[in-house]
Amino acid sequence: MTYGAGCDISLPEFSSSRLLEKFIQEKFPKLSAPPEGALSLIFINCPGSRVFTDPRSGSRKCLDQVKLTLDFAADLTKTTHEKAEDIVVLSPSAAHCEAIGHMRKKRPEYTASLINVPESSTIDGYQGRENDIVIVAMGTSEFAGPLFTSNGNRLKVMFTRQRCGLVIVGELKAVGLSKKGGLDAVVKTHDAEGNMIYTRAGALRRVYKALKDEGRIVDVTIERKRQKRLATYSGNTKMWM
Repeated sequence: MTYGAGCDISLPEFSSSRLLEKFIQEKFPKLSAPPEGALSLIFINCPGSRVFTDPRSGSRKCLDQVKLTLDFAADLTKTTHEKAEDIVVLSPSAAHCEAIGHMRKKRPEYTASLINVPESSTIDGYQGRENDIVIVAMGTSEFAGPLFTSNGNRLKVMFTRQRCGLVIVGELKAVGLSKKGGLDAVVKTHDAEGNMIYTRAGALRRVYKALKDEGRIVDVTIERKRQKRLATYSGNTKMWM
């Protein structure tokens, strides 16, 4: 495929992509670089993520991934001096967006560094809009499954909101990628009441498989503190190569 001159990532309008990639390579030095002259997204895999279900509404949220996402965004702005307004955090779930907003307001480490970051939005709510760097907090897990992200139309929106860089935070096992079977294999998950359900997430599986083959997936440790699971991306890491 041949791209026009306006797609040259050395142009000033793609400065955010270069800052993001430099930041990522410094944090995860074993991560494979994207092809020369091209941009490539990164997937931050959070094995063992816990998704909590509201007993009244049935809505779900993953505080492990919320914290890791905000840590990543805050560190990115501090380290690269990237304009906070050029970063946006999205999520497929409205409940997850609410959790992101709540944690941003309640924790001082995010209040200052992310004050100019736009309010988080759902994938559907961000249609027709873009930003330089998009960080997507999937809110998925092996137990909960792919949830809304098995919807192909929602994925198309999710993967086209960034001008310069896309970072996805989630769990690979949500789509059963590590298990045997084709890319369209059935995934066993659980609904809000804990009942087993069956779904397919072929489109998302293909994306994850491609990223794994390209070495653009990094595992992060979810550490327990005060009997709670808290995510950190600055601790032990394991690379998918």
